[in-house]
Amino acid sequence: MSKVMPTSILIIGSTGPAGQAIAKELSDRPNPPTLHAFCRDPSKLKEDPAHNGMYSSIVKGDATIKDDLVRAIDETEVDTIIVAVGKGHYLGKQSIRTDNAKALISALHSDPRFDHIRVAVLSSQGAGPTKIVAGYGIGLLIGYMLRNVMKDHTKQEKLLRSNIGKNSLLIVRPVSLTEGKPPAKEIVEFGNTVKAPKMTIDRSDVARFMVKEMFNNGWGEAFNICGVNKKKY
Repeated sequence: MSKVMPTSILIIGSTGPAGQAIAKELSDRPNPPTLHAFCRDPSKLKEDPAHNGMYSSIVKGDATIKDDLVRAIDETEVDTIIVAVGKGHYLGKQSIRTDNAKALISALHSDPRFDHIRVAVLSSQGAGPTKIVAGYGIGLLIGYMLRNVMKDHTKQEKLLRSNIGKNSLLIVRPVSLTEGKPPAKEIVEFGNTVKAPKMTIDRSDVARFMVKEMFNNGWGEAFNICGVNKKKY
């Protein structure tokens, strides 16, 4: 399959740490695509000097409302959407990812002009067909603590897989996220039901991997990833 490079990208969840890391990785490319932010509160981006000049536009809206998404897609004329929505460190019952998936699917199906748009989703290990595997029952404990988050991610993935063409969807499932760590020497992929070589990965490494796969034709795939600093794994 020939590569179709993203040229104009809408980031849903642009004010969150993951969305910010992905935007930085995209803007640092030699020939960066045009970036558009979608968020509830544009002031969070406008007041942050780190985002000056990064986005061509900032669209205010609710990621769970179809009409807001249709307006954003129509105004920005994007060919790619990145979904990095979540509830931060909140572990209670939640449906933000599921509700966004439903609204996004409805928006994309509302107009044939949107048929070409591809969607890259930041999910998590433990979602969909994957399991969190760790020794001494630790994986079960982590899975129980994160059960509401994983349930939401799983529903999100199922909806998107069922309603978006296979080659128009990219899913990235990282292990536990860190912030501000040095880049990993290597980003490693691993199976759905095996123990990850390492249980953490920095958000900047996740952003680096997702952007690489967006431009290297990783579309149609789902990747489970972690970051390692040694070659033995």
